[in-house]
Amino acid sequence: MQEKRSEKKFHRRKYIVLPSSQLKYIGIMLATVLLTSLAVGVGVYLTLMDAFYKSVPNVSGRALFVEGAFSEANQFLLILIPVLVMIVVIISILVTHKIAGPEYRLKNILDAIGKGDFAVSVKLRKGDELQSLAVKIEEVNRNISYMIKNQKQMLDRLDIKLRLLAKEAKKVKPDRSKLSFLAGNLDDISMRLKEDFSSVKIHKF
Repeated sequence: MQEKRSEKKFHRRKYIVLPSSQLKYIGIMLATVLLTSLAVGVGVYLTLMDAFYKSVPNVSGRALFVEGAFSEANQFLLILIPVLVMIVVIISILVTHKIAGPEYRLKNILDAIGKGDFAVSVKLRKGDELQSLAVKIEEVNRNISYMIKNQKQMLDRLDIKLRLLAKEAKKVKPDRSKLSFLAGNLDDISMRLKEDFSSVKIHKF
């Protein structure tokens, strides 16, 4: 039987949660956009220059026209490029946050599970990536929790039976039938514990 857990809403106020990963991807996206823009810009410049040279035959007029046109274009680019860089950086942070944020949370959840805290809820925010991984971790966590719950119940039963057995054994004239019955109970619990752990594979230390 699966236990209901209280769901607590959480908000990530930090957008750079995994600096090494996020900054790397931001750099890649920024470099890609800038290189693409540079390639397109060079292509446009060469095309325009070719058109200017063909449409303006006079050398002095051509030089004056080209100088004025490209001077305005350069001024426009000096304003556009920083704005473009800022937009790309902001979008990159938001996009990588959708991946880095869930990765950071899932790492913390796995750390908690590794320390024995199986009560942690594996929930991500709406719109986050790695949702399928979170669902699988939650499923594994619930299965382990269910198994541990059963083991704890059997250990509680084992403790009770051992106490009854010890109490009966301390009597001057212990009841053999009762001792036999309790021993049978202990054997049954032991067998169930062995069955539960028979399919479990553990790391070899």
